[in-house]
Amino acid sequence: MSRRSGSARGSAHSSSRFHVARAAAIAERTSTSLCGTKDHERQCDLSEGRPKGTTVSDPPLTSRGPDSASASRRTNHAEGFAPPQPCRGVLFRSSVVALLMLCASACSWDSTRRSGPTIEPAPSRSAADESRASILSQPGEAFWATPGEGTHTDDPAPPAGSYFDGVTVNPLYRSTAAWFFEHFHRPCEQTEMAWSGDHSVCDAGITSEALRDAVLQRVNYFRAMAGVPANVRLDHEYSAGAQDAAFMMSINGRLSHWPDESWSCYSVEGDEAAGKSLLFLGATAWHAVDGYVEDRGAVNEFVPHRRLLLYPHTKTMGTGDIPRTADRWAANALWVLGEMSVERPETRDGFVAWPPPGYVPYQVTFARWSLSHDQADFDDATVVMALDGRKVPLRVLPIVDGFGENTIVWEPETSVGECPEADLWYSVQVHNVRAGSRIQHFSYVVIVFDPDT
Repeated sequence: MSRRSGSARGSAHSSSRFHVARAAAIAERTSTSLCGTKDHERQCDLSEGRPKGTTVSDPPLTSRGPDSASASRRTNHAEGFAPPQPCRGVLFRSSVVALLMLCASACSWDSTRRSGPTIEPAPSRSAADESRASILSQPGEAFWATPGEGTHTDDPAPPAGSYFDGVTVNPLYRSTAAWFFEHFHRPCEQTEMAWSGDHSVCDAGITSEALRDAVLQRVNYFRAMAGVPANVRLDHEYSAGAQDAAFMMSINGRLSHWPDESWSCYSVEGDEAAGKSLLFLGATAWHAVDGYVEDRGAVNEFVPHRRLLLYPHTKTMGTGDIPRTADRWAANALWVLGEMSVERPETRDGFVAWPPPGYVPYQVTFARWSLSHDQADFDDATVVMALDGRKVPLRVLPIVDGFGENTIVWEPETSVGECPEADLWYSVQVHNVRAGSRIQHFSYVVIVFDPDT
């Protein structure tokens, strides 16, 4: 029996831009708290994004993806998001400190540049690091088979850092993945928002340029780790519209991709942006970006926000953020349906996975694992995972196409958000992926690790 949800099918994009469809009305759910709801047992703390003294319902995390000829309208929302926390103090090695001295501060990364630094492995790699990288470089091969014929193997060598013009990282090295997390994921979390708006007079205001750059940096962190072009830049007009959209969500205390004139502080610009943005109520800036990649909640089983945030074609985005006040929600709108490349750009692995092959910090390894591939048919695909040679039980979630690239999502029975005592080596195999007349099989290794050790 097919796992496909409904009859939704279609290509990932049409021409150079997505065609946008209005999603179905967002389900209004009450009598549930923002955290620890029935469809997600993990507890969270959104005190930073929740108005003081309020009883919260379940505001959905929503996104609207591209339309296709047969794509049905979909509802798409999730519960709150808990920002990851380090499990122990940060430990710097002398070599990493030396490398940091040679680099500009990650918080001052110029978002207007077309290209960024290439993050190379730390110069003092150990023999163990080299050995691990050698092992990891072997599973990342694609096995091709023509139906009815013998199986053969293509072993294309991954590009040597030239597959896009932007931030790059090689997560096959533990030290590199740890350094990249420390200096591109963590550093800007104390960036001042400096919001200039005012709810009482319907003024959406603006945020500091440093905060917008920090949001972009977090986006490009995830894209670089996933091996897709991490040269996304902010468009000022998109960000202005996203600011209006986030303000409307904040002051109305709910999310919608099609707000109407009955909304408080309605604006045409905010309405347009709402239809082209990922939306988050209860978190802002980089915390919202992490939440989009996590994509928790029963109606986000096909990880639409993750897919759109990691979509290889994307070239521009915009961000809008509203802080929590005494009686208003924090909110984020991330305009993702912006400028797109016509041709699919080259990617590091040929596919897009989260968590990706290589070393991945436990703080960004979430409950849902996914693999995306352009124009792939996952209807008959199977997923097998193992930890230290022991099979990992998992559940493959319903297939829904039409949001970025076609994707298969599964939930393994693994610990989430827990600091591992030792590196966890997971082997992943995704079989029977149909790509035109060929059947493709993917095999790779993900090592969940503590970047502070």
